[in-house]
Amino acid sequence: MSDNHFQLPTSELDPIFQFAKDCFGRSYERFTGDVNEFNRNGNNDFFITQHKMGFIYLWKTGIINKMVKDLQKKLTIPVHDVIILHTPAHGSYQWHNEGMEYTDNAPEEYRKAVRATRRSVALNYPVSESDLSNSKIEWAQAYDRVGELLTQGYSNIMDSVGLNPPQAMIESHIKLRSATMPDSDISEMAELLYITHDSGEGVRIKSGHSIVYDNHDELLTKVDEYYGMPVPTLIRTNQWHRIDNTQVEEDRNMGSISFDPDYSYFDIKKLIMNNEFIK
Repeated sequence: MSDNHFQLPTSELDPIFQFAKDCFGRSYERFTGDVNEFNRNGNNDFFITQHKMGFIYLWKTGIINKMVKDLQKKLTIPVHDVIILHTPAHGSYQWHNEGMEYTDNAPEEYRKAVRATRRSVALNYPVSESDLSNSKIEWAQAYDRVGELLTQGYSNIMDSVGLNPPQAMIESHIKLRSATMPDSDISEMAELLYITHDSGEGVRIKSGHSIVYDNHDELLTKVDEYYGMPVPTLIRTNQWHRIDNTQVEEDRNMGSISFDPDYSYFDIKKLIMNNEFIK
């Protein structure tokens, strides 16, 4: 079985995880299903946007700033991003890969832009008390054809679609990344982050990750799985993986801390094992 997840020992980071859990819980309990009403309430600690797979929860800038500041006091490496991951009850998220592999086939400007959205490893932790014992992350190994399609896709990424993204998309990126990047940089990158490429053979490139569609499982072979995630856990995200919450009655909501994509899962795990991850 491959090495894709590692539970973090109890540490000085636990109060930071608890802070995020408290912030999420007290705001989430106010959510009645009305997104506009929720976002108008200045007492809530995150914004909500709705899409076809459910909701996206975005920490407000003040929460991100506090968490990054507190984390940097404790960690020996810089924080790349602080986000919330959501998978609805009875839902799933398709196979995806968030690493920078194959992006060197793309123009430098695209590679530079997507670096802001990519990660090779994440430190995930629950922000709710939901029973996720039947919820799982699965990992898979891709066949050579996937690599060929990604190489072709990144090589032609700038020709994939016209630019001029919708203003709402630009504003969404600014809201998502305003705590970690200057607005001017985000606005400049927005057109590049809007570009996607669909191979027509089951593989799609997006700014944050690459995707293998659900009806193309023949491109992958499952190699690992991890149920529940009851404690903070290091997750390998530059290996193909997906979320399966289909056997669960409750939403799966996870806080997630990431690091520059040049840091691998094995780099971070080694730091933890050598007691060099926390100052």
